[in-house]
Amino acid sequence: MRMLLLRDVQEYASLKPNAYGIRELGVEMARVREDALASSTAPDLILVPGVAFDVHANRLGHGKGYYDRYLAQLHKAARARRVAAEKEPISVALSLSPQLLAEPQTVPTDENDRPLDAIVAPDRTIFAPGSRWKNA
Repeated sequence: MRMLLLRDVQEYASLKPNAYGIRELGVEMARVREDALASSTAPDLILVPGVAFDVHANRLGHGKGYYDRYLAQLHKAARARRVAAEKEPISVALSLSPQLLAEPQTVPTDENDRPLDAIVAPDRTIFAPGSRWKNA
């Protein structure tokens, strides 16, 4: 998976939906666009999709690990550029209330899964333990 920088809403609106309705750049445009990992202006915020979430800010995706790998690469790139931890990108999921597991239920995780910084639902916000965002 490759994430590209979009600079404004007009760029997003110009993307063409693929067979699944997901907007994406054409092959030729993707070759000339800047990869977010290589950019000196890395994203401040990553909105991460999920199927289910728990009170520890863990997420259940679709099982391929794309976002977990991407987030790990993004944080590694930020550390390589010597970006202060408090300036690293924040990962947030938007959730519907039925997607939130009630305690003591948890999302299954392994060593490749990373908790999000926050999960925002209609009736509450869940912060990862030790989240720098909690007191912001």
